[in-house]
Amino acid sequence: MSGRMQDVHLVEVDEHDDGPVTPGRRTGARGDAPRRRGTRPAAAAAPHAPGGPADPDDPAAPDTASAAAPDVAAGASGDPRDPAAAARGWVRRHLRVLVPAVVAVAALLVGAQALLDARERARVDALADVRGVLRPVDPGLAVRWAAGAEDARVVESGVLVAGLVVGVAPLPAAQVQVRALDERTGALRWTRDLDLPTPLMTLDAASPATWTVCTTAGAAAEDAPARPQGARPPVVACLAQQPGSDIGPAPDVSLWFLDARDGTVLSTRRLPGDTAFTVLDGRFLTATRVDEQEDSTRWRVTATDPATRDALWTWTTPRIPAPRVTQPTDVWSSSFASLDARGDRVLLAVGSSSWLLDADGALLRRDRLEPGWWPELARGGAVVHSTWSEDGRPQSRLLRPDGTRATVDATPLWLTVDDGSAPGAVLFATRDVGPSGVVASVSARDASSGDLRWRVTGLEATSAVLLDEHLYVVGSDGLAAIDARTGRVVWTTPLARTVDEIATDGRWLLLRGPGPVVEAYATADGGRAWRADLTGEALEAGTSLRVGWQVPRMYALRTDGSVAVLG
Repeated sequence: MSGRMQDVHLVEVDEHDDGPVTPGRRTGARGDAPRRRGTRPAAAAAPHAPGGPADPDDPAAPDTASAAAPDVAAGASGDPRDPAAAARGWVRRHLRVLVPAVVAVAALLVGAQALLDARERARVDALADVRGVLRPVDPGLAVRWAAGAEDARVVESGVLVAGLVVGVAPLPAAQVQVRALDERTGALRWTRDLDLPTPLMTLDAASPATWTVCTTAGAAAEDAPARPQGARPPVVACLAQQPGSDIGPAPDVSLWFLDARDGTVLSTRRLPGDTAFTVLDGRFLTATRVDEQEDSTRWRVTATDPATRDALWTWTTPRIPAPRVTQPTDVWSSSFASLDARGDRVLLAVGSSSWLLDADGALLRRDRLEPGWWPELARGGAVVHSTWSEDGRPQSRLLRPDGTRATVDATPLWLTVDDGSAPGAVLFATRDVGPSGVVASVSARDASSGDLRWRVTGLEATSAVLLDEHLYVVGSDGLAAIDARTGRVVWTTPLARTVDEIATDGRWLLLRGPGPVVEAYATADGGRAWRADLTGEALEAGTSLRVGWQVPRMYALRTDGSVAVLG
């Protein structure tokens, strides 16, 4: 065969051909018969007429090859121009590949959504321990449980601990009753009757009112009475005071530490009426007058274990001038003290001085406190002194670690919720009425240097929430979201009414009123997501909704004195 040019056959094979596809063969697009390059198509083998073959030049001769093997891509109709049929054919040919691919994509999407849902649940669960964050509030908001007037006091001044709402209800004569209600159902779990000291009589000889409050006090020590070794029950501290008349010194404060699970009394204390107290990391802190002389005194801060009353540490001020007074006519006199604790800092203020201690009672600094100014612990461990000028304008001084001060024409912004994000930022707000109208602003300063981080002018903040590095404020201008790191205004939402307070369950921004109405706004864009109106059988039209200070639920006080807890 060498030296001879061979004829090359290009062979087209119909897809329905059962024969093997050999090199040089390809699948035909129209089912044509095999043909030689440069030649006319061969005649079909089907008979044209009885007794003889079909004439290849006869235009009437049928294309039996095409008729016998229609294009597969044309589908059942056999029409190659039908796109729907072509698509169905393509799907059938690739079904083995498509089904696993679709299943894989669906599984991926479901898995991604499940991951996002799990992260959101974890985020909301973590916020459950942040004071002020409510239990989940949904569009189906309704009365979860209701209780009588005695339990209204429990909800108002009580605290949630170990799944129970623990608070104090006054009893006749010199007694109070600590009551524990199931947070989910309102069912009474335990009670404990406690005696008060003989109260001071009022001018009309009536029984004096009793001021009560409960708060968490951490866990009891391992050697707490009536408990096995190693068990550390949750402890709740309950206080009661009967003010009596306005004449004479303040009456003593009665204090009880109880096991929150069953009401077992762990310890009892009685404190002078002018004692300042607070709680820090499970330690009970008190500030009391000691070593008194005719014209001077000292104040001692003591941290004790709430169950055993063991002193963990003490710190005492130097001697300061302190003429004894019996009435708080001048709250800046050295006869009265304020005690604040936040994070790992303790702030004591008496008369013209404030002292900053760490969590172990070590003195960090002493600052002069001018008359008419009040001190407070701010975010980032900063100390801020604030006042109002004679013309009603706020002014603050952020105290730097080196003793210098940064003056701010605003007061620290009160946060109903602070999740600790945007650390080191001290937030301020101001509102001033000038010739051109109301001028309001929100700002952030560095807790250490006092330097201005950012300021937003034109937004009023009567109430604010700090959540996930975003500051949500509400005021007469409406609702707004600010990036707490940069001061960038993320979104604003005008409101048709004035709102005094903003709340959150970690998912929604919740506005209450007027009446028993709750509106939920999205944190992402400020759009209103839903509205719940409880007017009707649940609550009366004029009933106002409240948010628990230490009980993370909305509730309402009815006109008959009973309480309705929402959920």
